[in-house]
Amino acid sequence: MIIKTEGMILSQRSYRDSEKFLTILTRDQGVIEAKLRQFGQIKRSQFNLIGPLGYFRFDLFVLKQRYTVDAAEKIEDFFPLRYDVEKLALAGYFCELTQSLASPREDAWVYLRLLLNTLALLEKDRRSPAFLKAVFELRALSLGGFMPDLVCCKHCCQFEGKKLYFLPFAGTLVCSDCLPGSPENNQLHIPLAPPVLAAMRYILYKEADKLFQFSLADKPLEQLGKITEYYTLCHMENSKFPSLQLYHQFVNLSTGENHEPAT
Repeated sequence: MIIKTEGMILSQRSYRDSEKFLTILTRDQGVIEAKLRQFGQIKRSQFNLIGPLGYFRFDLFVLKQRYTVDAAEKIEDFFPLRYDVEKLALAGYFCELTQSLASPREDAWVYLRLLLNTLALLEKDRRSPAFLKAVFELRALSLGGFMPDLVCCKHCCQFEGKKLYFLPFAGTLVCSDCLPGSPENNQLHIPLAPPVLAAMRYILYKEADKLFQFSLADKPLEQLGKITEYYTLCHMENSKFPSLQLYHQFVNLSTGENHEPAT
């Protein structure tokens, strides 16, 4: 059986000189692994160009829930990202995180839309890498079932007006009045500046077509980035993100500062 779908290639692993396996985030089949071989319509030149960060229109041959690429037509390859190692590493991290979160055989359009929109903004320099990283992490985690509850304090339902703390392991808020003497006082609790909390709420609750339409000053953005990365690593502790390590190395080289991944 042949099925037609669109998908972003998240990663690949070589098998033979003329064969490789692609991990593809598809619109309607979720995350799948498909064999690509140099055969029939797939000539050598095209075989080499079909790889990570490529968004293609696929014809997939399916037999016993195994997929083979029968044809692939390029829609977008985000090629300019390859000229900037920092952006390329960040794009790789987005793909690794998506691969860890999205499930096989489910509607993955929400992930695909988020990934495509983020990569387009990164490619065209419309938002900074640090901004896109924070937005992508928190939104992707929420899509993957790790959405924190940032509406109000978990005890007294205080929305604002008091100092609020974020509990990354529980994914909840607690206010300064409720924190002393509560069990949360012995857990990691991160004080949130009002602009950071507002940004986190925006990322979580805003509709997809307006997700990136907010701004944040440098200092709050730096705090936001540390929180979203820490939250990601807390809840994805069994996943490895080598591209995240590379991204931090390139940021350190470009800034001369030492920004270690959150632990």
